[in-house]
Amino acid sequence: MVRLTKTLLGAMLALSVVLTPTLSAPPVTPSATKSGAGPAPTGNVTTPTATTNFILPPAASTTAPPTTPGGGGPLSPNPAMRCPAIMIPDPNPDPKNPIPNRICTGGCCVKCPAVNSFYEPDQVENVLRAAYFTRQASLGFAVFMAISYLVLPGKRSQPHISVLFLTVSLSLWYAAFNIMPGYSNACVNDLDQSNGSNSKLCGAQGVLIIYLTQTSALWCSLLIYKLHL
Repeated sequence: MVRLTKTLLGAMLALSVVLTPTLSAPPVTPSATKSGAGPAPTGNVTTPTATTNFILPPAASTTAPPTTPGGGGPLSPNPAMRCPAIMIPDPNPDPKNPIPNRICTGGCCVKCPAVNSFYEPDQVENVLRAAYFTRQASLGFAVFMAISYLVLPGKRSQPHISVLFLTVSLSLWYAAFNIMPGYSNACVNDLDQSNGSNSKLCGAQGVLIIYLTQTSALWCSLLIYKLHL
């Protein structure tokens, strides 16, 4: 019995010697165990979020464009400036003295004629070319009829003479469209439309077309009236 008691006391003493260093060691955190680093920091720790590293873009510059001395408006744009595809640089970029009949803004202008900018390349030109050749063919037929009624016997009396006057008027009306050369004469340059102030031919053409249109309409009305008498 005494021997058993001594054995138990010896075992308990050995166990206490073994467990004492283990219990006195400081606890190890999981992060320190994984990374092998020192103790965790004691300061405030920021939890990462989706916008932690987000940086706002710089604010847009609000500096006004340079002006001419004395506050006379923006300076002339650089001649080498680039404009959108349907526009060309404005040679007179003064907003205080704009040139009439020009479609300009920001140092760029719509090329004349402006209608070409809203269709496929050469689409409007093809239509104008077709109208030009059709008009030439019509002019030829009108002249042929006028000569026929002029030289054939019995065609210079009523009511046939009204056809002669009508065909002569139509021939002159078709010819008036050829006063300005080319099938597309809407512009005098890349920016300005043709009008009576910048093109004398355009003014003469406009007057003749209006006059001969009214003349042809009157002769046509007179011919219809005589045919129903």
